[in-house]
Amino acid sequence: MYYKNGFPSSYDELVSHYPIFYRDVFEMDEILKVYGRLGDEIIGNIDLVINNSFILTADEATITRLEEFLWLETDKTRPLDERRRLIFSFFVGFGKMSEQKIKDMIAAFTDAPATVTFEPGDEFGNNFLIITIERGDVPQLRFSDINTILMRRIPAHLEYRLHVAYRVSTVIRTQRTHYHYEYKLCGTKPEIAKLGDINSTTSRVNSDSVAVWHEFPLCGTMDTKS
Repeated sequence: MYYKNGFPSSYDELVSHYPIFYRDVFEMDEILKVYGRLGDEIIGNIDLVINNSFILTADEATITRLEEFLWLETDKTRPLDERRRLIFSFFVGFGKMSEQKIKDMIAAFTDAPATVTFEPGDEFGNNFLIITIERGDVPQLRFSDINTILMRRIPAHLEYRLHVAYRVSTVIRTQRTHYHYEYKLCGTKPEIAKLGDINSTTSRVNSDSVAVWHEFPLCGTMDTKS
């Protein structure tokens, strides 16, 4: 109800206008209940008429009739809000086509800004409408609906290209591991001693890894001078 009067129901409002002793009279109380239900029904019908006057608040029956009027496919498995946005975009785009009308039609689906330019789009220098839209925050976005609107509203002699920009938050994490190198003195073991063991370190950014090998020369393989 658009103009709430503070009462939970029409019955409660009617009771407030009658003397208190009527509340103990069974027949009077039943009469007030009947008229209260009648008042609630009237208020509900008024709200329904008002809601159905606006596409974005219309009920399913009204949306189905509008889909038939606009020659749109009726798919009752789709959310009602998607069907409302599709019809709303048709009425937004009525009239002489312009850059702003294209933006308004797309905004009916995405609630996000769009850019419309007219520039060469192929190797022959033919000019196309280049439409770039943002994904927006709408939970479900059907590009087939947007394409249907554009094909129905943009004149046939104008070819267009539709681009969609997705913006996502990306977190990059780095991981570094330190290894302890054990150095051995020359001549302390029978086998050929090394200045250090061959070890590897791994640097990881997301799922890509790079292995770096550190090699140390064998003892006695380099010329030394005292």
